[in-house]
Amino acid sequence: NKSTCHTHNSRMASAPKKSSKKEAKTGKAEGAAEKPGLWHIGDELDGVKEEAVAAFRLSVSDLREKLQHDEQDDPMIVQKYLNARQWNVGKAVAMFKFSINFRKGEYDTDRLLQWKPPDRLLRYQPGGLYGVDKEGHPVSWLLAGRADFKGVYRLGTKKELALFRHWQLNLLIRNARIQSRVTGKYVGQSTLIIDLHGLGWSTMYLPMLRLFNEINHTAQQVYPEILRRIIVINPPGIFSGIFAMCKPFLMQRLIDKIIVASGDTHSALLEHIPNEYIPKLYGGEGPDPDLTADAIVTRVAEQAAARDACGSEREFLEKIVEERKAGWTWEDALVDGFAPIVLPQKVPAEAFKAVEFDPEGAEVVTVSARSIVHVAVVVESAGRLLAWDFKSENGDVGFQLSFAPKGTPVPDDSAGSEVAIPLEKVGNVVPEVGSHECSEPGTYVCSFDNSTSWVSSRTVSYRVYLEPEMPVAVDNSATKSMEVVGADAV
Repeated sequence: NKSTCHTHNSRMASAPKKSSKKEAKTGKAEGAAEKPGLWHIGDELDGVKEEAVAAFRLSVSDLREKLQHDEQDDPMIVQKYLNARQWNVGKAVAMFKFSINFRKGEYDTDRLLQWKPPDRLLRYQPGGLYGVDKEGHPVSWLLAGRADFKGVYRLGTKKELALFRHWQLNLLIRNARIQSRVTGKYVGQSTLIIDLHGLGWSTMYLPMLRLFNEINHTAQQVYPEILRRIIVINPPGIFSGIFAMCKPFLMQRLIDKIIVASGDTHSALLEHIPNEYIPKLYGGEGPDPDLTADAIVTRVAEQAAARDACGSEREFLEKIVEERKAGWTWEDALVDGFAPIVLPQKVPAEAFKAVEFDPEGAEVVTVSARSIVHVAVVVESAGRLLAWDFKSENGDVGFQLSFAPKGTPVPDDSAGSEVAIPLEKVGNVVPEVGSHECSEPGTYVCSFDNSTSWVSSRTVSYRVYLEPEMPVAVDNSATKSMEVVGADAV
């Protein structure tokens, strides 16, 4: 039976409670603790698993040099991939290869850790990294219930927001490895606290939720076994509905690690985290979240300067390890990018102005009311990456990517084509950036859909091209506007 997440008491308290003698009500994703056969990082290997490790190593021996230098030193890297795929060697090898291929270019770890995120992303991130749990794993905090989801979504393009999330995850992984060197005990995972205090349907923003799900679905495949546990605190009455929306994007292995605490918040946290690392907001002795976010911007700038001064990531890691061994504290030393915890704020309108669409090389098309404009690109070989960026200047517009295999006609309305990316409404506040790996040759069609508007047209500036080549010439003969009538226009 598949595990499901549940709570015993869905009513949210008005504020986090102080510690009490009464134990917190906690519910683990059903079957998580009792499910037999789940191997945890650090356990002894039996004969079957030793054979699986040997088979995995043999299958990926030619790829080892493509790992980051700190991963090559990670004694548990093989087991992580196997564990994430329930010790199925074939699936674990496929996951490993996907991870290696994904972390190229902008998603390369060294590049990400040298990236300086825009201040607008740093200031309004809902959480941060602070402290370690009782097993020595770093603890990250996500104050999702207080977040301005719509505002955060408008702070950058999808690509920027994805890069920022991967930057955060790489910082978390770096911190775990530093802990291993400082303590002499292997630390390869982390604890995530998700605070849903204040969350309601009115505060949700579905485009941001969909993007968050997409990013984290990819992250589960790229960074296996990064989480030891997820503790959800202050779950509101709508939690089960939100979880149902997220569950299809979560691996069962991750669902098994979710703990839902619906009783006393402090007691639930204290079960896993020392009191000195629990913020006062939750009844502990740690510092409260930073209200201005100035500290995070300053510390990330300091970190970037220190990293540049060291010359390499390895030297920088060694410097941090020496600092921690010499009496480093979470409050006064150089932080690895995340800390302190940032209390979410309403994102002001002026923060959106920094996200501009570069018109250079872009085509401009008017999508009339009740019509759709198609842009077709012929892809001659499998494995090419089709990319696009666009912005609607005067209102929302729908976007869809469809596909017709090589040798088959491209339908005028794309209705007979295979759908590669389903139709989704896209806002006009920030540019839309995306890409799709073409699994086979054929004609790929980007559609800008304004069929639901009965009066207003949309002006769309766009680029559609194949990477890594320069923007390709668009097949204008397949670009046409069509009037939608009757029920199809609803």
